[in-house]
Amino acid sequence: MADKAATVYVVDLGASMGQFHSGRTESDLDFALRYVWDKITDTVMNGRKTDTVGVVGFRTDGTDNSLMQDPSYQNIKVLKPLGQCLLPDIRNLQKEFVPSGTDEGDGMSAIVVAIDLISSYCRHLKYIKKIIYVSNGTHNMDPAGFEDIIAQLNELKISLTVVGVDFDDEEYGFKEEDKSETKAANEQLFKTFCSSLTDGRGVYATCAEVIETLQIPRMKQVRPVKTFNGVLTLGDPEDLENSLIIDVEQFPKIMQAKPVSASSFAVATGDGVVKDEEGDAGMEQVRADRVYTVEEENGKKKEVEVEELDRGYMYGRAIVPINASDREITDFNASPGLEIVGFIPKAKYERYLCMSNCTQIVAKKDNPKARLALSSLIHAMYELDHYGLGRFVASTNTKSKKSPVMCILVPSISPDHECLIKTELPFAEDVRHFRFPPLDHVKTTSGKVLTQHRLLPTPELQSAMDDLVDSMDLMTAGTDDDGNPCEYAKVEDVFSPLYHRINQVIKYRAVHPDEPVPPPHDILVKYSQPPKELLEKEDFEKAHEAVLQAAEVKKVPPKQKGFGKVREQPKPLSGLDIDALLNAEDPDVQKQTKANTVSPTNAIPDFKRALENGDENTDITTLSRSFLGVIEEVVKESIGDSGYERAVEMMAVLRSELIDYDAVEIFNELLNGFKKRLTGGEFGGDRSDFWEVLRKKRLGLIKESEGEGVGVGEEEAKAFWEV
Repeated sequence: MADKAATVYVVDLGASMGQFHSGRTESDLDFALRYVWDKITDTVMNGRKTDTVGVVGFRTDGTDNSLMQDPSYQNIKVLKPLGQCLLPDIRNLQKEFVPSGTDEGDGMSAIVVAIDLISSYCRHLKYIKKIIYVSNGTHNMDPAGFEDIIAQLNELKISLTVVGVDFDDEEYGFKEEDKSETKAANEQLFKTFCSSLTDGRGVYATCAEVIETLQIPRMKQVRPVKTFNGVLTLGDPEDLENSLIIDVEQFPKIMQAKPVSASSFAVATGDGVVKDEEGDAGMEQVRADRVYTVEEENGKKKEVEVEELDRGYMYGRAIVPINASDREITDFNASPGLEIVGFIPKAKYERYLCMSNCTQIVAKKDNPKARLALSSLIHAMYELDHYGLGRFVASTNTKSKKSPVMCILVPSISPDHECLIKTELPFAEDVRHFRFPPLDHVKTTSGKVLTQHRLLPTPELQSAMDDLVDSMDLMTAGTDDDGNPCEYAKVEDVFSPLYHRINQVIKYRAVHPDEPVPPPHDILVKYSQPPKELLEKEDFEKAHEAVLQAAEVKKVPPKQKGFGKVREQPKPLSGLDIDALLNAEDPDVQKQTKANTVSPTNAIPDFKRALENGDENTDITTLSRSFLGVIEEVVKESIGDSGYERAVEMMAVLRSELIDYDAVEIFNELLNGFKKRLTGGEFGGDRSDFWEVLRKKRLGLIKESEGEGVGVGEEEAKAFWEV
């Protein structure tokens, strides 16, 4: 369970916060609210009732606080009392976070109001208490009672973070020019204020620095949750004198952080629905309702209760039922615990066998003998370079019964922590054995082994590729804070793009429901490609060029459309041009090809020959329309369905040829016209049966998936068949 927290944001809403400074296109208030909204939306997203938020505004037009009887606490408003922050609270705060019409109001007094909120809410309970103060520091402040406020913060153990708009920060490297004396004095006062708090609870920062760090994802602090509490045994547990039994506990070590999942919601309906100020109805979560039915002899379905159902297993096509009373026979009875079966050398273990999240096995804290025994075992395994092979059973609880699994136990030793890292191993049924051809030789059908082959790299290519890999070494591609080479893309620096992008979108849309979502943070896409500095190095460029030359990499020419795309035809052994000889002997063929027409008696060969012999001056639309005219004549003159088979064959040729010649739009346009004429009765009466034949043969509009991105969508293709 996470610690309870109480955080109060003290926000400057004075008139000067509406001004623009340092060349920014947003006001000081909007600039500072980037940080405030990010922190508040983080808290809302956690959804913990014990993570409370309060907001105090100062230099406001009105006054509303528990100390307002004192004149020193005027123009200070409690915009939100301490409590769980929800989306409606964000909507209310958006209306309050606007510059006021006054600069009256004291920031120190606002901090006192925040202290009063925390002390009244938390009382003497254990809370993580924070005050976050945001201002541009241009107002007059009363330093009276300065020491008393510091003493009260230290006594209540309240942390104070001061975020100043355009505050000077030497470590960050920011200094505002032409600063007023009032602002300079306030900055010095807050520096002294923060440094006076004990245990490092005072933080002073300029707003530009904290906003720059907003894109760096913050890791969610998770308390360790015990997933197993039992014994680790080595040897026969019944033979106590010759076995080792250690009381241990198990905690997660590495577990995948899954992004938040979306739920289904519907707009609330009914007479009692409460609408917001904009007239929008609330949302209600959709709940699934499962109904079980069985089919009776008369064909009707009858609903049955879940309690009336029995489990069954498929045995071929038959069902083997197992009722609730016999269900335990399918369970594997095993005692819970972690048993070491034996040890294997570290070098013999294949890393790809790990198939689960990693957990850590530690001794019980309140058992010093167990801690000593486990430490001895860990050190022995570490010094001998051996891993433990274990058999693990998590629980025998009937509600969450676990079957035995095999696991590997890896010793882990650090200056302040010792444990066994446990991960699950596969059983024989879990391993998939696939055979692939070797990469270093080719074996012919006769059994001969070839080390030189067109499918194998040459020594020159292998050497060039080795140099390319060496030039892209990431172990020295990064730079540390001192500018020295270091490892690039460390695990702790690489964040899940999906996980944090979804969080970014949800948080932004919660505050700005009508604005477009900003692009992903740079740090989320930083590692989606090699580092630019690495690719600009001379050794990489040389190695890259050597690989291109050794592998004979050539640029593939762009795909040509229409008649520029020529299909390669098989050549006769004699070398003669058969088409030229045939065309020369048949003047009718020459005449038809030149005129972009197709002969009804020899339609398919004529159409294909015209496409193959065509050039850029050939009109593919006219040629296709001529071929379609032949198809229409066949359908029109068909007695019944006698000519449908020939018409379907020609339609299939027309469709496939125009796909090959990248003329998808031409075919779809012609087919739409064909449909209108067919359904309009222009083909000798009702020919709807031919339309059904085309549908069964799937000779409809060409879809994008068939035309390499050109064509109609799935929905349009389905709607086309409707008559």
